Amino acid sequence: LTGSTDSGDSGMWRVAVGVAVGGVVAVALGAVAAWMLTRKLRQKLAVQSLMEACRTIKVGETGTATLLPLKLRSEYVSEKVLGRGAFGLVVQAKRRKEEDVKVAVKMVFPEKGAFDEKDIRQLRREQAVLELMTLRKCEHAVHLAGLDSATIRSDIAWFVTDLLEGVSLERVLGQSGALDDVECIKMTRNVLAALKLMHDEGLLHRDVKPSNVMRCRRGAGRASI
Repeated sequence: LTGSTDSGDSGMWRVAVGVAVGGVVAVALGAVAAWMLTRKLRQKLAVQSLMEACRTIKVGETGTATLLPLKLRSEYVSEKVLGRGAFGLVVQAKRRKEEDVKVAVKMVFPEKGAFDEKDIRQLRREQAVLELMTLRKCEHAVHLAGLDSATIRSDIAWFVTDLLEGVSLERVLGQSGALDDVECIKMTRNVLAALKLMHDEGLLHRDVKPSNVMRCRRGAGRASI
């Protein structure tokens, strides 16, 4: 009888422990689910805030904490708005741990809630071009701040690149007119060098225009990017 009672007590303990462990696991899973739901909600609200900024903020305005994707806010601090459009925003930012390191954060938003397949292909192509120029260290192209600096989601895409100090060719032509022959030839060669590197890898830019060419100062002279 004693042995039988001990066996019964042991079984009861096993049931009790099992129920307790099951309860802890259920609570833990519930906490994880709640955290994931909260995180998704925060991400959604952050994207909505950025899209609103596209419609209201002005170029040159001082940046705020909400002018960066949620994922980047722990690493970067926004400083000012460099450019904006109906579905895009470019912000100058600095690293929290290396304040002298400046970057440009380009953000793109879908027109109708989520990117379609055509949008995704275009964004993937831009990512591939940036990654190629970064890996090959092309001196006539902008580089990603790191190989993990491009993110494409259904509701937002962003690219973190080195900050270029210069002005677009479109602005130069609008303010000063045609370039002199020497600079025109030099700039054209630089642009062709970058395009050749892309074409050798089977990539097409598909958006070559003066607004996408930067005249930047490097050392004692100027170089096109």
